[in-house]
Amino acid sequence: KKDVPYDTSIHRSKDEKSSSNKLPTEADVVVIGAGSVGCSTAYHLAKLGGGKVILLEKSRITSGTTWHTAGILWSFRSTESETIMQLQTRELISKILPEETGEDAGWLSTGTLNTAKTKDQLKNFLKHASFASALGVDIFELMPNDISKLHPLLNTKDLYGAVYSPQCGTIDPATYCMSYVKAGAKYGLKTIENCSVNKINVESDYLGLKRVASVETDLGTIKTSNIVNCAGAWAPYIGKTINEYVPQLVFKHCYVVTEPIEGILGTPIIKDHGTIYMKPQGNAIQFGGYEFNPILEPNVSTNFAFGLYDMDWDLFSVHSESAVNRIPAVEKTGIHSTVNGPESFTADGHPNMGESPTTRGYFHGSAFNSGGIMGGGAGRQLAHWVIHGKPEINLANSYDHKQHETDHYCNEVEKDCTFEFAEKSHKLVGDECRTCRNSVAVFDSSYMGKLYISGKDADETVTKLLTRDITNTENQFVYSLMLNKDAGIECDVVATKMNGKSGGNEYYITVPTAAAQHCRFHIQKLIQDHTLHSSVQDRTEETSILSVQGPK
Repeated sequence: KKDVPYDTSIHRSKDEKSSSNKLPTEADVVVIGAGSVGCSTAYHLAKLGGGKVILLEKSRITSGTTWHTAGILWSFRSTESETIMQLQTRELISKILPEETGEDAGWLSTGTLNTAKTKDQLKNFLKHASFASALGVDIFELMPNDISKLHPLLNTKDLYGAVYSPQCGTIDPATYCMSYVKAGAKYGLKTIENCSVNKINVESDYLGLKRVASVETDLGTIKTSNIVNCAGAWAPYIGKTINEYVPQLVFKHCYVVTEPIEGILGTPIIKDHGTIYMKPQGNAIQFGGYEFNPILEPNVSTNFAFGLYDMDWDLFSVHSESAVNRIPAVEKTGIHSTVNGPESFTADGHPNMGESPTTRGYFHGSAFNSGGIMGGGAGRQLAHWVIHGKPEINLANSYDHKQHETDHYCNEVEKDCTFEFAEKSHKLVGDECRTCRNSVAVFDSSYMGKLYISGKDADETVTKLLTRDITNTENQFVYSLMLNKDAGIECDVVATKMNGKSGGNEYYITVPTAAAQHCRFHIQKLIQDHTLHSSVQDRTEETSILSVQGPK
């Protein structure tokens, strides 16, 4: 049967009434989507003093993708920032929420075995886990005989070893999200279910730049200056109402739950290298994985509350084979239930988080790459972003979403400058270094970001922005640091003053390619926050850069 393995799932409740039956006309912040990320964001906004906070849900709490999540909280992920958010989530569900509500928040500590079939795989696991260890995550290296003691049902014949983290666990999504709603209500959070968002309205400021003004729903309009889009797989539909591109795709992700298996109760989660995850679900096993050829869902229905797809058993067979190999007892049991639902993913594997560079007051909080359970920590960071203008931790993973027809650089690199550093690459680098030191070399640096600041307050803008005074540089390039309001460094740049296209003065700033959008938005916010009459433009595609270096 198609169903989730959680007894508390809200879709089984017959109570269809909304959490509130009256829509406020004004709010300081409106959060759209009551999944794990949205519930956490709304709770933290209310708790941290975000003013009047409204959480809107088109159907029922968790009804999008959270309700069918596998419910696994790993103790570490691929980046330090995401690991911190995981740890913040664990603290919330295991300690903070139970203390605030007086009830269990749906946490079960199980531990995880990350299995490795080769010495190199184990080495990479340990290297990857090193920063997590520095953050306080317990990491243990195990050999096959140690693995068998921890999980007697596991086949270890093809394993070289494993990395064990006892701090991982599982989450009951409905209990988890309802804990946020209950705790948030103490701080004034208002949650409204069965409320569809029709569009976001924006208005232009004195510079002609867009700002959030209100949100229209089928129950009425809420005037607000801040909106956080936590609509998950449906986030692009919300963004489209203000022509805001949300860079994510939706794929079908499936897992199954077996019939009871003797001896599985109380065993750790298994993360089999490159294949599947296997989680104890009571006295059964829940297992699934990620295919190399997943099924794209280009137009996920807007009316898909508590919805599931049919299983593609041919596609899923690779996971079944891996499950039988790792825990042979799976072969002798049946399948109790199946789950195949939509999950949103990004090109770089990092979630969409933060304020829009084109619309002030509009924040992204979606596409967690099937890891939305980290929504506890993510919601906390989004709340800080809305209230304080930045998250507590560095979440900068900027990239250009434009597609390029060709990638000549990648093709050239793969020829001889691989990560193994082929012999020829050493000679090439050495020749470049010697030439720059002893003679002269010309580098094509056209890939760098190129920002231009102009307007009657351009002088004041760059004075507030940079650590060095460039108002008298006149075509002399100066190295400087771009600061934020707390004197923290946003980026290091090269800048100068020059004659603009229209004949007046303007400032030219060269920034790293990956940080171009971030820097442009940072400058734009500074201009708006200080009500300056200046503008910033990105002319990266209009200009080339040739860098001449060396004593000659």
